[in-house]
Amino acid sequence: MKAPFTGRITTQLLIVALAPAMLMFIVVCSLMYAQRLAEVRLDLSSKGQLLAAALGESSQYAVVSGNASTLNLTLQRLVRSDPGVAAIRVLGSQRESLVEVRSSAPGGQAVMFEHAIYGQVLNFDVFSSALPQSALGPPRPEMESQEGPVVGYVQVDMSPEPIIAAKRSAILEIALQALVAAAFSCILGVLLTRRLRNQMYVVMRALHRIQIGKYEVYLPKDAPGDIGRLQATICDIAQALKETTQNLESKVERRTIELEEALAKIRFADNEKRELIARANRQLDDERKRIAAEIHDDFNAVLIAIKMRAQQIEHWSAQGGPYSEELRKAAAAILSATDDAYASARRLVKRLHPEILETLGLAAALEDMVRNYNELFPTCRYELRAADEMPVIHGVAAITTFRLVQESLANASQHAGASQVVVTLELADGGQDIAIVVNDNGHGMQPTISVSGTGLGLAAMRERVEAVGGKMQLTSSLTEGTTLSFVLPLSSRRLPR
Repeated sequence: MKAPFTGRITTQLLIVALAPAMLMFIVVCSLMYAQRLAEVRLDLSSKGQLLAAALGESSQYAVVSGNASTLNLTLQRLVRSDPGVAAIRVLGSQRESLVEVRSSAPGGQAVMFEHAIYGQVLNFDVFSSALPQSALGPPRPEMESQEGPVVGYVQVDMSPEPIIAAKRSAILEIALQALVAAAFSCILGVLLTRRLRNQMYVVMRALHRIQIGKYEVYLPKDAPGDIGRLQATICDIAQALKETTQNLESKVERRTIELEEALAKIRFADNEKRELIARANRQLDDERKRIAAEIHDDFNAVLIAIKMRAQQIEHWSAQGGPYSEELRKAAAAILSATDDAYASARRLVKRLHPEILETLGLAAALEDMVRNYNELFPTCRYELRAADEMPVIHGVAAITTFRLVQESLANASQHAGASQVVVTLELADGGQDIAIVVNDNGHGMQPTISVSGTGLGLAAMRERVEAVGGKMQLTSSLTEGTTLSFVLPLSSRRLPR
């Protein structure tokens, strides 16, 4: 396993090690070359000035006497003997060319040095037989020559190439020594870099293990310098992270156990709540059934007896008597009130417990409900769309579906202001579930609003659906109305007990 970024660190370390040595080599060679060029210019200037002055002193007699041939031979020998002299020119007082000698050796750009030739005045008689004092000893001041008029000029062109060639070997030798020193420095830098790289590789591998969650890091803590302190710090950090991770994992494990226990309690409480709701709904339906039976059996029987008595009174009034007309009217009023009470009782019985649900099943009960709503609310059209293969459904699923549709139609009629309500009834999940959809075209509502119709409301409807193990979904729009969807288990074994 290779730690990340090792190659990049190695490259950077090599650059750090080699760059100073190479920079030092370049700087040393540049300074040395610049110094040698300065020396060449200084030597060239000194030699050129000295040579021009010497030729100016030695050629005055040849210029004055006009002996140009002898001067030409002398200058040719001088140019051949010194390769640094590119050309020598002797000019007259009017700068006319008297003698010019050039070197045959190729050279670079030459530097010209000029010196004047003076016609000197001597302090002794040249025709005297006596020797000058200079032959007998040091000259006296009154016997020295004095500068006279300028009789010509000497121009010397000096080429720097021979001097540079003479110093090139020295420059190359020093450059070679600097190169050897730089190479030695590079080798030493590479060795030090390799050692540092190995130490950094160990550190990076340890950091990589910490990064992937493996805190078992073993680094030598006795290494000298900053690397040792860095390795010791990494070991301490790894140990601290290991302890922190273990503590966090222990806390997470405890919190997970506590959360699972809380969720189990919530699920148990939710199951108990659903069971209580289902039981309460069953008890409510049973109580409604009992009340409906009592109204049907007792109250309707009383109404029938009252109606029979009223009919008997009406029959007696038809036989004549002092109060026959009053008795007939009273009997008619009692009969009318009895019929109204009987009709109300029948409607109440249907709402409490529809008998058609037990006799003809769910589809017939919903069809009867839709027909009654069309009679009660003529401004809205109610429609039932039931699948052709819909079987006769009884039991908890039937009564739950009936109550949900009843509440949905009541809400659509009283609160939505709809002009059309469609109830769709079909089987789902291969005939294992009942799917009910109630859609209206009224004004929509927010899903969080609880709509109360006959006392259920959306929250109560949802509780009723969940109590039997079903699902409920509400879709509402202010422009497209409201759609309520229910999916209830059909099989009684899937219903909560």
